[in-house]
Amino acid sequence: MYVDYRHFNYLIAVNKPSTFIGTVLPKDLQAEIEAHQSIFTALNEAGSKAPSNEEQENDAETLQVQLETMNERWSKLQGQSAEIRKRLEANAEEWAALVASIEELLTWIERERFRT
Repeated sequence: MYVDYRHFNYLIAVNKPSTFIGTVLPKDLQAEIEAHQSIFTALNEAGSKAPSNEEQENDAETLQVQLETMNERWSKLQGQSAEIRKRLEANAEEWAALVASIEELLTWIERERFRT
């Protein structure tokens, strides 16, 4: 029975772990978070400069509660991003080991095929 292993070589070449899991996804996610950091900072600064007259005191309190909620959610998002990055990096290492093993097996198969 003849099996065409070129397809496996193509899959390995196209799905290199360094460009698939290890670097692209975490960097994209991190770039998105960093792109919104300036907006987040500006909202916090604007909230801290809220007017302090009595008429707007209720609005200022509501704004402060919303800012605290936003800060909590932002911190949670950053923590989740870091956790995702760690998992992806760990998976990239496993993927790289698997790819190396498959490449080694394909090389051995090619050698054996030409030997016989």
